[in-house]
Amino acid sequence: MLDPRWFYLSSDPFIASRVYRLSLELTHINTTTNPPKSGSHIRHKLQHTMTRVFGGSKSPPLQPVTATFTDFVNEIINTTNKLPDVRELHIDSWHLPLSYDPHPLFLSFWSSFGPRLHTLSLSGNLEGYRTLINSNTTLNGLQDLRLEFTNNIYCLYADADRAILVDVLLPFINSLAPHLVSLRLWSWASVDLSTFFSRLAPFPGLKALNVRIAFNRAFGDASGLKGLICDSSGTLRRVDLRLNLTGLTANPLSEGPLGRFLLDCVSDERFFSQLRVLDIYPTNLIAGMDFLLGCIHRNSQSLVELIVRDRYWEDGEIEVVLDAVSSCSNLTYLRMNIRRLDVAVLDRLALKLPKIDRLWLSIGEIAANEPNSLIVCVPHANLDGI
Repeated sequence: MLDPRWFYLSSDPFIASRVYRLSLELTHINTTTNPPKSGSHIRHKLQHTMTRVFGGSKSPPLQPVTATFTDFVNEIINTTNKLPDVRELHIDSWHLPLSYDPHPLFLSFWSSFGPRLHTLSLSGNLEGYRTLINSNTTLNGLQDLRLEFTNNIYCLYADADRAILVDVLLPFINSLAPHLVSLRLWSWASVDLSTFFSRLAPFPGLKALNVRIAFNRAFGDASGLKGLICDSSGTLRRVDLRLNLTGLTANPLSEGPLGRFLLDCVSDERFFSQLRVLDIYPTNLIAGMDFLLGCIHRNSQSLVELIVRDRYWEDGEIEVVLDAVSSCSNLTYLRMNIRRLDVAVLDRLALKLPKIDRLWLSIGEIAANEPNSLIVCVPHANLDGI
């Protein structure tokens, strides 16, 4: 369905010139629709609709125009050259069928505003990445790259996805590495990423790194990921590191390889020392406490926000964590999970973190220390601003 509002962009240069962010969701696509409408027919119908709306006459609400997917894309291509100031491009192509060739669409983006793009966000299966990257992108001004991918839903051969990662996606990222300031890599794919990470180029100016990957199905050898983190630590100011396991979380011992990886990272003298924001899953192992304390100690003079996810701290552990966090003189935001909330915990929070501006607690259970005390809360609720 073609939204009539898109016609504003193609008919009014003033509106088109003010578009800064363009998001395209290529999902749930039917390449044929009966009856098909030509691009000129669509444009004529849209023009008639807009004339009625802006001419002041009463008319029914705008209705989507039935068209083929190709008609829709052609309308976008015809409009792209009127969008000179687009700085952010977000493409969601999870369900783009292999039968459709999006090269003309991508080429229209790159030729119109590619050199001026600041942010590029891509989501989809790996085969779709091949199509996009092979369209000869020129992104010399790109600073923020966000990639989210899964296996090719039309192919069950992992080797094919692995080849795309190494032969297509890797050179693309490495070509952008010298000027990237922010990098997000989210993988839902069942494919070994060891070679991919080991061959990533240095990122000399990287300030933000966001990695979300199931550690147990992505790494036979995680030394490449450690290299990326440690080699970039001198410039990194924000790190989101979500390496939660998938399918094995019922057994904490299954997190052993992840725990050893995290301890290996924090034992490296290059690892995180100037972070302002840290968003981390430290595992449910005993070693997870050592890792978290190591991170806090290394960044105690710079840390402004600390987010600890998915692990619920017990009463004795809370005291240890708060003792460590109390050394962070610039900390204004703390988010973590605790197994049990009572007045004693709140007293410790107030004592250890007197300068905190925002506090977010996810709570396993609520307890009242005295018969007359009352804490109004729903279990597992988020308390923001205590």
